[in-house]
Amino acid sequence: MNFFLSNLTVLSFVSTILFSFSCQNELNDSNNYAHTNKVNTLDSLVQSEVKIYCTSKDTEERLSERESTYFISAKQPLETEVSIFVNTKKKFQEYIGIGGAITDASSEVFSSLNTRLQNELLKAYFSDEGINYNIIRTSIHSSDFGLGSYTYIEEGDQDLKTFSIVKDKEKRIPFIKRVKGMIGDDFIFMLAHGVLLHL
Repeated sequence: MNFFLSNLTVLSFVSTILFSFSCQNELNDSNNYAHTNKVNTLDSLVQSEVKIYCTSKDTEERLSERESTYFISAKQPLETEVSIFVNTKKKFQEYIGIGGAITDASSEVFSSLNTRLQNELLKAYFSDEGINYNIIRTSIHSSDFGLGSYTYIEEGDQDLKTFSIVKDKEKRIPFIKRVKGMIGDDFIFMLAHGVLLHL
């Protein structure tokens, strides 16, 4: 998870949003409905609650919860209406969760926080009370999101005799363990593209 530090107190995070609303557009106050295509809608979706969260630049909105709405069966909506179309006949990959990267930079910031702020951050990102991230990934060796450059072995050591993760044990691994403890059984660790480890 990549955190950007401002005055050592403000953390912000770029989140992936599955359904994006433009925060400049207000929801239609007259009916406040999320529309579904009547032909392709599963009956179970109708009347289901839709929670809306908004993050907007140059405002205080950071994953701020807006007024909830719900799905209804409806005809073709107008272009002026905020709508989500659900085609239940077309399926893509299975959704297993959402998350981010734990890097040296984010570990450095996390370690600089006091216990109360660390707990608040973990709860905000990795619990049911927050945005419930359950997937994390990290780099091998250092990355461009760090305070310095290092590797796990010395240059030219093909036998890995100098292999060491001492640097990661300082801050990155403790951070990962805290996150795993917060997520619990739903924790997924991304090893590489397409390779996931359920811990």
